[in-house]
Amino acid sequence: MAIIFTTVAEKLCAYFRRENTTILERGPTVDDTKMLDVFIITSLMELGIKNVLRPSNLFCKTAIMFYDLIPVIFFEEYLDSVLEEFRIEYIRRLSFIKEFDMIYAISETTKRDLMDLLEIPEEKIRVIYAGLDKNYLISQSSTEKVLDIKHKYRIKDRFVMSTVGLDFRKNISGIFKAFTKIHYDLSLVVVCKLMPEEERSLRDIWSNLELPPNKLILTNYVPVDDLITLYDAAEVFLFPSLYEGFGLPVLEAMSRGCPVITSNISSIPEVCENAAIYVDPYKPDEIAKAIELILNKNKLKTKLIVLGSKQSTKFAWSRVALEVLEGFEALSCKPLHCRKHPRYKLAYFTPLNPLRSGISDYSEDLLPRLGNFVDIDIFVDTDYPPANKNMNNYCNL
Repeated sequence: MAIIFTTVAEKLCAYFRRENTTILERGPTVDDTKMLDVFIITSLMELGIKNVLRPSNLFCKTAIMFYDLIPVIFFEEYLDSVLEEFRIEYIRRLSFIKEFDMIYAISETTKRDLMDLLEIPEEKIRVIYAGLDKNYLISQSSTEKVLDIKHKYRIKDRFVMSTVGLDFRKNISGIFKAFTKIHYDLSLVVVCKLMPEEERSLRDIWSNLELPPNKLILTNYVPVDDLITLYDAAEVFLFPSLYEGFGLPVLEAMSRGCPVITSNISSIPEVCENAAIYVDPYKPDEIAKAIELILNKNKLKTKLIVLGSKQSTKFAWSRVALEVLEGFEALSCKPLHCRKHPRYKLAYFTPLNPLRSGISDYSEDLLPRLGNFVDIDIFVDTDYPPANKNMNNYCNL
C-alpha cells in the first residue's frame, strides 16, 4: 500500500490513476504515518512548501529524494542574498537529512556532497539517476518542421543552442565570452523563460562584448514540442554549467542527436560519459575551441551523435521506479519476491505541475511507474488547477 502527499489540485492527480490509488484532499499529518510502511519526501528543501514533517517525529520508515547541495556549495551567491528567515529555514531543514532512513541521491556527485558536507553515512545513500521523458523518444523532426521552427523564432543561421538564464551557475557570461572568440557565422539561441528586465540585461551583456545584436536569439519559454525541434535543428548544444546535481538538459540533447559540449565538473560526466566534449567552464577559450572543433570535423560530430543517442537509452523511468522499490525492500527487509501479494504503503510529498520545477517533472515521470507496483493514496491541496490534461489515466479520484 502507498500514500502520496502532494500540493496539487485533485484533478491534476488523475495522472497517477491506478486501482490501488486513493486521493485525499488534505496535507499529511504525523498520525497518517501510523499506517505507512515508508514516508518519502521529494521536496524537503523547497521552502515554498510549508507542511514538512520531520522524520524523527514519524511512526514509519522515512526516505527522501535529494537533488543537490548547490546553495551550500555556493553559499554567498544563494544563501547570503536571501532573507534571513529563508536562510534559517533552509539550514534547519538540512539538519533533518540525517534523520531519514534512506536518501535517494540523484547522482554520485550529490552522494559525495552529502557525505562530505553533511557527514551523512554512506550506507544511508542510494544513487538513482533521473530518467528521460518519453516526449524525447519521438522520431527526428522533418526538414519542413525545422524550417518552420527556425522561422517562428527568427533564427536565420546555423546556431548553437543553450538552455541557460541569469543564474550565475549556468555560466551565461562564459558562453557570451566564448562567442567573442568564434570565427564562424553562428547565432546563439538561448532557450529559457525570462522576465523583461532579465532579457534586457542579457542583451546589454551581449552588446557590451561588441557582438552582433542579431546573432543573439532569446526564445523565452517554449513548449516541449518546440524545444525538441530546436534540439534537432541545433549544430551544438552548449551547457558549460558551473555545477549540477544531475544535468537533465544534456540528457535531452543527447537523446535528440545533438552534439553536446559541457562542463568537466560535478555530475555531468556521470550523465554523458564518453558522449560529449568536456571543457573547463571557467575558460571561454576552451568553450570556443570545442564549438569550432565540432563544426570543423564532421566525423567527430557524427561520432558524438551516435554515442549520445546510445548513452541516453540508459536513463529510463522504469529503471528509476524499480531502483526506488529496491530501496523500500532494503528498508523493510522483506524482499518482494518473498511476498505473495507485495503491498507497500508509501507517502510521497512533492510539488507537481503547474508548479513548474525540475522536482515536479521528476515526480510526474516517476509516480506512474511506481503505481504499477504499490498502492497509492494522494493527499493534495487545491490551490491551483491541473496543467497536464493526460493525467486521467493514472489516478483514482
